[in-house]
Amino acid sequence: RLYLIALSEGVERIFWFNLRSSERNPYNRDDFLGLVHADFTPKPSFLAYKTLREQLPPGSSRPELSSRESTYIARWIRPDRQPVFAVWSLAPMPPKLKISGRVSSVTNHLGESVRPSPIVPGSGILFIRGADQISFQ
Repeated sequence: RLYLIALSEGVERIFWFNLRSSERNPYNRDDFLGLVHADFTPKPSFLAYKTLREQLPPGSSRPELSSRESTYIARWIRPDRQPVFAVWSLAPMPPKLKISGRVSSVTNHLGESVRPSPIVPGSGILFIRGADQISFQ
């Protein structure tokens, strides 16, 4: 979510604190901020970053962000000209979405396929490819 918000505001580069967690001192939170564990197995944050890079590859347009009632919609165009929307909500009762066009896929922030109907945004990002437009009802 932070990456999409930052990119939509014009941030050019974002650097993660650590790739690998050292996980040596259980009382030092900095030892656990990596994208992968000390043994290089991926954490959920690594999968989320990987999924974002797959959905927003180099050469994509800058995400455009809209929001209403703590619900967010980001939209961009991939280099293959396919539109992608990212939706998420921090609201207990998110507003309904109006989706026009043919949805080709819905993927959650961990890269897992999601049934495309109904699409209810939650705190994790849903990436929706192929729709012409997604807006608030």
